[in-house]
Amino acid sequence: MTIDGYFPDDDRLMEWIREDRNGFLLWKQHGTFSIAPDYPMVDLICFKDTTSSDSIFQAIISEREDTEILRRLSVYHLPDEIVIYMLPVVSGHGIRISDFLDSCSWNLHSSKSFRNGICRLIYRKTLQ
Repeated sequence: MTIDGYFPDDDRLMEWIREDRNGFLLWKQHGTFSIAPDYPMVDLICFKDTTSSDSIFQAIISEREDTEILRRLSVYHLPDEIVIYMLPVVSGHGIRISDFLDSCSWNLHSSKSFRNGICRLIYRKTLQ
């Protein structure tokens, strides 16, 4: 996500996140189930309720088309944790990722800055 909350238009900006061991490769090791873009949300809700509490469902938003997954997950308030890679650029247009997230529901759990200016922010859902 860019500093102003958009999915980056320039595909080159996503290369490091997709390919570096500190990017998406890091999280692929931790997921128990990967959520496909066309996976029905009702089925996911039922499946989530019947699996072990230590199961990790993962949706990696690496392409513009994948932002629809985030929107659908957010509508049903399914994410418990969100990992955002903040790119050190301003876009000003495109798909605004931050619109999909309820700002009152998240606490910053941890952050890490990398030499290329990208920051990894891990947010966890606030217990209500």
